[in-house]
Amino acid sequence: MQMRKDKATQEEELAGFARMMDLTKEQFLVWNVFEQPFFDVGQINACDALIAGGSSDDPEKATILDPNEYPWIANAKKLVRHCFEQSVPTFVSCMGFLVSLEALEGRIILDKEHMEEGYYPTHLTDAARRDPLFRGLPPSFMVISFHKKRADGLPPGCVLLAYSDLCPVHAFQGVGKPFYAFQFHPELDRTDLISKLERYITRYFDDEKSKNVLQHIIDTCPETPESNKLARNFIDFVVLGK
Repeated sequence: MQMRKDKATQEEELAGFARMMDLTKEQFLVWNVFEQPFFDVGQINACDALIAGGSSDDPEKATILDPNEYPWIANAKKLVRHCFEQSVPTFVSCMGFLVSLEALEGRIILDKEHMEEGYYPTHLTDAARRDPLFRGLPPSFMVISFHKKRADGLPPGCVLLAYSDLCPVHAFQGVGKPFYAFQFHPELDRTDLISKLERYITRYFDDEKSKNVLQHIIDTCPETPESNKLARNFIDFVVLGK
């Protein structure tokens, strides 16, 4: 499920998921919500999993998408809810995380004071350390994260998996379900981040700050192998059950 209008970023995101999951792009059935607002939820039954990434086309301040402006949102939430209830393996990040919060009756808040704008150490809970998705990962590791909106607590029927100093709900799972949602970007590495920032950073900051933030990230951003391992773990341990 892609929630981006820009063609270059659509392709970049699909390639990122495929690379991190060790799949080919041809193994993905792509539903772009802006190009096709309606998606037959029944089609997911022919798929192995639902995967969704971020968006640079959501409103900056609104925490709930208006279905009159975003006609795809009702169908997207229906799809997410179906996957949650039917235990369809699900791996969503960033905007996918926020759509999942809405679909599962969680609450989204705008929190500019604690916004994340680059890379941050994220810490696992005891529940995550027992979960196969996080097999082989340390208790804390660096992730790539850009957001002004975040979860105000967990949705019903979910358990906390990860948090950072600025973001108390960085990842959650449906209790007893193969449903994983991340505020951060497991599908992005350092190269991907810099490419996206060069395209979108003025959306977050004024021109002068944009230049400074971008240069700082280019100079200091580390690789994020632990975060990126989550995507492959999802395929190996959740979808394939290795």
